[in-house]
Amino acid sequence: MSANRESVTIPIFPCRSIDEQLEFYQALGFELTYRQAKPNLYACVRHRIVELHFFVWKQLDPSASYSMCYVHVRDVDAVHKEFCENLKNAYGKVHSRDFPRITKPNNLAEDRRCNLIDPAGNRLLIGQKHASAAPVQTEQTVMVQPSWFANAFSRGF
Repeated sequence: MSANRESVTIPIFPCRSIDEQLEFYQALGFELTYRQAKPNLYACVRHRIVELHFFVWKQLDPSASYSMCYVHVRDVDAVHKEFCENLKNAYGKVHSRDFPRITKPNNLAEDRRCNLIDPAGNRLLIGQKHASAAPVQTEQTVMVQPSWFANAFSRGF
């Protein structure tokens, strides 16, 4: 985590099984930092790139999951290599289909990223912004109309 940030955001993801989630994330190299049994199942893991929390939702369908977060890293290829090596050591292979899986890093317009999809279908978009020589400058001015909320807020509701 960056020392110059005032806050940290920690995703809280659903899962069907705390044990299954913890086994997977520990195989990746995450450290278990907290586990709660009552009043509800809850667990926390941490890696140098991110901290994640999990709660149990028994009706969760991993194939219909929409839970995701973007994790910005300095070297996406190094993180991908580390995770693949850890998965191969733990399971004998690296899955690229179904759940869980990890995709190969690829270049998009805004970044280079890989996707890590856990057993519950939660998706971590692990990415590294492209280096640019200079900020893009434009002479065009865009006028943005205030939203309903901005107008209401300025009037004091």
